Amino acid sequence: MSSIENKGRSGAVRQKLLRWVDLAKMEKHGRRDDISSQRRKVRDESPLYFGGSDLKDLRNAHMQGVKTSSKGACIHAIVQFPSKLIDGCDPGQQFNMLVHARKFLNEYHGGDAVFAARLDRDEAGRHTVDVFLMPRYDYHYKDGRILKKASVSKFSKEEAKRRYGR
Repeated sequence: MSSIENKGRSGAVRQKLLRWVDLAKMEKHGRRDDISSQRRKVRDESPLYFGGSDLKDLRNAHMQGVKTSSKGACIHAIVQFPSKLIDGCDPGQQFNMLVHARKFLNEYHGGDAVFAARLDRDEAGRHTVDVFLMPRYDYHYKDGRILKKASVSKFSKEEAKRRYGR
């Protein structure tokens, strides 16, 4: 198959660390309170949410009692599903994309990471899920104490070591 024949047959994931100001912009975008989201709107359908639209509050609740050294607010992941394999118009498929994106990123980031996700159904493309996460884990001290910590890179580093041996 040529690259043209493969177009739309594969998915993709992109991740980026967000600062607090970026998280506020994402929250505004999700609520359709910014110019960019108004320009992208092509139909009158509300988004599907996991968690809700109050990203700062959801992140703070997720991080309650968790120690972090990260200066960033969270990781924003965009999960793009293959348009040739999923049409994205069916509400059941849309819900499944939201569930699968959360599950995939939770598994990749240690099992306890995702605090919010959104699938925008009013935009032209119906195959993209925005996921917001801050990976959490239990840190075990030698004396037996356990502390809940968060790290934006711990699980990515572990995956790189598993795959590439370094």
